[in-house]
Amino acid sequence: MTSGKRWCLPLLIEYWHVIAILVGIVFTIVLLFTYVRWFRKAMLSKSQEPMKRLSIFYRSLAVICFVPIISPAYWIAISPLFWDIVRQFLPACYHGAGIAMCFYFFFWFSLILCLLCVAVATWLPSNRGRDLGLCLSTIFSLSSAFSIASLYRDLIRAIGDPKYYWTSYLLYMLANLSIVIANILSIYYLAAIKHMDVE
Repeated sequence: MTSGKRWCLPLLIEYWHVIAILVGIVFTIVLLFTYVRWFRKAMLSKSQEPMKRLSIFYRSLAVICFVPIISPAYWIAISPLFWDIVRQFLPACYHGAGIAMCFYFFFWFSLILCLLCVAVATWLPSNRGRDLGLCLSTIFSLSSAFSIASLYRDLIRAIGDPKYYWTSYLLYMLANLSIVIANILSIYYLAAIKHMDVE
């Protein structure tokens, strides 16, 4: 019995990241289902209640703006297309576009997106900022869909890793899928409430 415990402990130490990722996956799934139920209840009440909940959602998006791999700003900052455009306007010493420069642009793009999300969250309770909200949710949906495609290629390449580090790709893919679903749902509610107001 003691030898079994001795054998199990090194495995737990070596593969702790797998346990952490599995816990993260479970929490992501629970959070997504909770979010869907939360909005379904709001739609059964007055039209002002969904707007308040959308306001909370865009505040959470403001935080997500600073999360690498999930934020649209991250994919813009590392995009070769972006650097092909920007590089010609930078001094020669910055043409390498190293990690520091990518981080610099990631921070500023994240800050801009964050401020736009905060603006939408502030305006929605007073029935303003819907068009901006639709635009931001579209950006997040498209960026997360692109992220899933990119991570899938990385997952396939890393699938034979004996240390199971490839499981982190599954967590990132699930997180991005949650972002896609949540933003498509938000687009639907913004459009539905606008349609109800017009009628």
